[in-house]
Amino acid sequence: MGKRSYRYTPELCKDGPFNGYVVMTMPKYSERKKLIKKYGIKANATGQVDFEVDAIESLSAMVDGVKEYVEEVKIKRVHDKKEYVSFEDLEYDPSCDALLEDLGRLLIQGETLEKK
Repeated sequence: MGKRSYRYTPELCKDGPFNGYVVMTMPKYSERKKLIKKYGIKANATGQVDFEVDAIESLSAMVDGVKEYVEEVKIKRVHDKKEYVSFEDLEYDPSCDALLEDLGRLLIQGETLEKK
């Protein structure tokens, strides 16, 4: 069985300052655990990230890990209709920091998503 792509609507795109979704290939269990180790993320055995210790480093590492899993970005900022069509678009706009952190948590902690 190959990789699975999922369409994910970040929390900020649900009646928030953004609309849209991201399509991601989600890592399986063993891959998520390897990502935690690879990026030095402080997490417990269930993958829950410990934000009490090195929160900025953990968040940054999670976001670094997301890029290779993102297949499609289709997000629009509500107040000015600015469109984001790539992961890089999100990375360079500070107003998207919370979106990136949401994607990072999703990557590390996993979630049951709607298959694309």
